[in-house]
Amino acid sequence: MQRRGIWIGLLVATVLAGLGFVAAAGFRTGEDIHGPSPDCDGTPPKIGTAVRAGDRLAVEEQGFGTIAERNAIRVIGIGAVLINRSASAAYRTEVSLTLHSAVEDRVLWSGPPQRIPVILPGGRAAVGAYAWLPTTDAASAARMSVEIGPTHWLEAGEANHLFEADLRSVAAFTLMPSSPGVTAAEFDIGPSVSCELLTDGGAGVVFRDSRGTVLAGAPGSSTHNGFCGHTDSTFAKVDLIPPEADLRRTQISIYCDLDTS
Repeated sequence: MQRRGIWIGLLVATVLAGLGFVAAAGFRTGEDIHGPSPDCDGTPPKIGTAVRAGDRLAVEEQGFGTIAERNAIRVIGIGAVLINRSASAAYRTEVSLTLHSAVEDRVLWSGPPQRIPVILPGGRAAVGAYAWLPTTDAASAARMSVEIGPTHWLEAGEANHLFEADLRSVAAFTLMPSSPGVTAAEFDIGPSVSCELLTDGGAGVVFRDSRGTVLAGAPGSSTHNGFCGHTDSTFAKVDLIPPEADLRRTQISIYCDLDTS
């Protein structure tokens, strides 16, 4: 998972540079304030075979919109919020995002499955992606779809001590203009209470407009530096942000999981 995140980060950076977009990406953390909690022993939870979620997991909100455009390439941000309606924790849920054309519902872009480490009972999680499309194709984008794939189901108590699972609102943000018409942002999502023995696997980000409607999504990039752990502040950088977004309403799910590399 960690290696895949690193390669995705390098690919995005390469494409951005090739299009003239120069943006920083990644995560950093504040000062370690707690150290590992007593139950952070790194013991893997007991999991069975992954099964379809059925109606236990559902898409609560979704949206997509143009984030940037240059050299006949348009970047569309796709985002969704999932909710766990069950009494169990959904562990390592696979989610795929697809963008469809208005013409015969043709698939314009389909992303690889993303894995959300955990969604606790009654909890929510964000998932986001960038779709890079020729402007002519992007202009025909009419709808998006979200496929919720296999997941493992755990007793909620098994997940609570291992994962940081909440959909987080931002406490503060800093804009970072990176090239003409393109802006990155660094988001402070407040203290982290996750186990230090976990590995960061990136993040899912949803952007909202002034009315609170999801208008786009984005991925967060993985790093090697203890993004998961007890810290006073956790910061996430996002490469490209939609110009219409009310960044105070941005929500982020951090993907902390046991190291599976």
